[in-house]
Amino acid sequence: MHRTVISIVILTAIVLVAAACSGTSNTTRPPDTPQKETAHKDDALPDWFGEESVMYDSSAVQAYAGAIGPDAASAEAKAAERATTLLKRSISGRLEAVRAEAVQELGMEAGLANADFLVDLRKADGAVDETVTTLQTGTMPVEGQSSMRGLAAVELSKEELIEQLNKRMSAHAETWNAMKQSGAFQEF
Repeated sequence: MHRTVISIVILTAIVLVAAACSGTSNTTRPPDTPQKETAHKDDALPDWFGEESVMYDSSAVQAYAGAIGPDAASAEAKAAERATTLLKRSISGRLEAVRAEAVQELGMEAGLANADFLVDLRKADGAVDETVTTLQTGTMPVEGQSSMRGLAAVELSKEELIEQLNKRMSAHAETWNAMKQSGAFQEF
């Protein structure tokens, strides 16, 4: 009797798995349907907001981001926070790329591969919080939901950022100055 119950349970599980697997055959895409939709600019977005991105010019770095929140104020705050995070990631990546190129240019004796220098350089993106300013924010309703979509543009001056980085990297002043004097840093 006990063996019969176990057999029925196993048989039922096999049937359920087979039924679940067979259901996917109806969801295949016809051959002429595109695999990926191309992204397009939402016409409802304000003119100042193109897409989530980080942009560099000779004197400043700007980031644009969007986020969803339950109300306009929280959506805008989340969007500004996200834009600042994008800015931090981008600057951190750029600093590391500059450091790696500077090592090639200046050699290992410049100290750019020193563990303490690396740790402090990776923490240097905290200087963004001290220099970033919010340029513009906006909100728009999320279609079919009660939430809001916040949009934000943030910016920081490269000059102010470098001043803050100078302070943060003061324990490694000689190495930091060598990195700043490298040809790679000119692209930063």
